[in-house]
Amino acid sequence: MLVRAATLLVLLACGGPAGAQAPGGAQTPAPVPGPTPTPAPAAGVERGRLRGQVRAPGLKPVPGATAAAVRAEAPPLLAVTATDAQGFLSMDGVPQGTWKLVVFAPGFVPGAVDGLAVGGPFRAVADMTLRPGEAPPSALVLPASAGADDAGLRVITVAERTPLAGVRLRLDPLGHRADPLVAETAENGEARLPAIGAGHWRVSIGRAGWTRLVVPDVEVKGGPLTILARLLPTPEGTPVPVEELLPPPRLID
Repeated sequence: MLVRAATLLVLLACGGPAGAQAPGGAQTPAPVPGPTPTPAPAAGVERGRLRGQVRAPGLKPVPGATAAAVRAEAPPLLAVTATDAQGFLSMDGVPQGTWKLVVFAPGFVPGAVDGLAVGGPFRAVADMTLRPGEAPPSALVLPASAGADDAGLRVITVAERTPLAGVRLRLDPLGHRADPLVAETAENGEARLPAIGAGHWRVSIGRAGWTRLVVPDVEVKGGPLTILARLLPTPEGTPVPVEELLPPPRLID
C-alpha cells in the first residue's frame, strides 16, 4: 500500500511590505505567479535526514503528534512533520546544521532532544518517550538573520513530486499586537505571505484529509524565515479538527 506524504516549503520574509487585509484583520497573501519548476538545492548545501519514534510509557506509539525542529545556525529554519500510526517521524532534505527537536501531543508534556547534528549522507535519530500530563509549551527560538527575501509557500507530494493545492497556513501573534497571517496554496502548490514581524507566533498548517501540524509558540527575531513541513494523510477514524469544519478564510488578491 502506497503511503502518501507531502512536503511544504514556506518562506517568510520579515520586515518587508505587508499584504492586503481580509475581513477580521487577517493579512492575505499577495498574488501567486504561474507554475514554476521545482528549484534545485543550492550548490554546496548539504542535506540530511532526521528520523525518530515517539512513544508513551509502556512503549505505546504516539500517532499524530507534531514534531518541530529548529536549526541553531542562521539563516532561520523550522522543520515540521507529524508522527505516523506507529509513532515514527521522518524528515528528508533537511539542511545541515545543529537542530533541536520538540514534539507536541495532546495529553502529554512536550518532549525535546537538543544538539542533533544533521548532514548528508548521514541521518540523525531522535527517539523519545513522552510523559503524560500538561505543561505550557516553551517557545522554539529561531536565530536572528539580517536581510529580507521573497515570501512564498510551496507544497510537493513526495510520491508524485507534484504540487499540492489547498493547504492552509495560518500564523497567529502571541503576546503582541499584529494581524494574523493566512495563506492557501494554489494549483501550482504556492502561496505568498506578507512580511512577518519579530515576536512570538503560533503556526498552523493543514488540509482536509491530512494531519494538521500545530507549533504552539515560535519566536521570530527578524530576517527571512524558511519553514519546511512534511504532511501525512490523516489515519482512518481520526476526528475531524474543528478548523476543517469551518469555511476557509476569504482571501482577497
